[in-house]
Amino acid sequence: MRAAAPSTPPGRIRPAPGPARRTTGPTQLIAISACHNRRELTVRALERAFRSAARAGVEASAVLYDDGSTDGTADSVVREFGSRVRVLHGDGSRFWAASMAEAERSALDALGPQSDALLLWLNDDVVLDEDAIERLVEQAADGLPRVIVGAVRDPDSATTTYGGLRRAGAHPLGFSLVEPGAVATPVDAMNGNVVLLRAELARDLGGIDGHFSHALADIDYAARATRRGVPVVLAPGTFGTCPRNPPRFDRTIWQAWRAHIGIKGGAHPESARRILRRLAPYSWGFWWAASYALWWVRAGLAALRRTVS
Repeated sequence: MRAAAPSTPPGRIRPAPGPARRTTGPTQLIAISACHNRRELTVRALERAFRSAARAGVEASAVLYDDGSTDGTADSVVREFGSRVRVLHGDGSRFWAASMAEAERSALDALGPQSDALLLWLNDDVVLDEDAIERLVEQAADGLPRVIVGAVRDPDSATTTYGGLRRAGAHPLGFSLVEPGAVATPVDAMNGNVVLLRAELARDLGGIDGHFSHALADIDYAARATRRGVPVVLAPGTFGTCPRNPPRFDRTIWQAWRAHIGIKGGAHPESARRILRRLAPYSWGFWWAASYALWWVRAGLAALRRTVS
């Protein structure tokens, strides 16, 4: 990742000069999460987050955006955690990006403009390790503005499933997963499963963009941070388990295509256009069209291989 320039253009965030400021760190943390009809997973994710925060000596609360669940998720969360979790309600049309944007806005409003509390993005299918928040808070203890990404692993194979991403290839949305090392590693983008940053920085960056259909808001967030001179770093090790969504092999090629460009797909046309205009303002149209052409080429080759085998 390119380092910040010595001079600071308007609107650019830059750490204060001088040696790193060591501190015991904030003692308050708000987790933000979004859910839809995954009651057991959601309750488990919040329970493990509170347990991990207690071990770290951090006062924790959460904001959960329940986007139209019909399985009793909201009632179960209120019954289990009471006032520690504020539940916001949607009608099922918000999906991840807009739900997380609303949860973040609510959390920052509750903290007030002067708070130096920490904000934790947490997917509701993540099971945090007991010491996860303790280790994440250590990464934020110097007080410098940065977005801290926590990698997660598969519960069975222990392979890294989500975390930090690095540019791979010419396509503006071409990224590869970065394996966490022994020290914090700069990355170009991130998955939003486990992310920690100071509330003050979240305000400065302008919040999660809820205009994305579902995916890509985390990629956009990291790109905006980087453009403003805020490092996005992958913390050492992994911080919990989260399996990858398994591929569907029973779909026809047309069903796979509709899923790919659908609301929850990674190539929803309006969302793809939105992020490519930001990442490649002069060539976005080419890359937008190329994305779909490449998908069909790969899908055709995959279908041919299945037929031959």
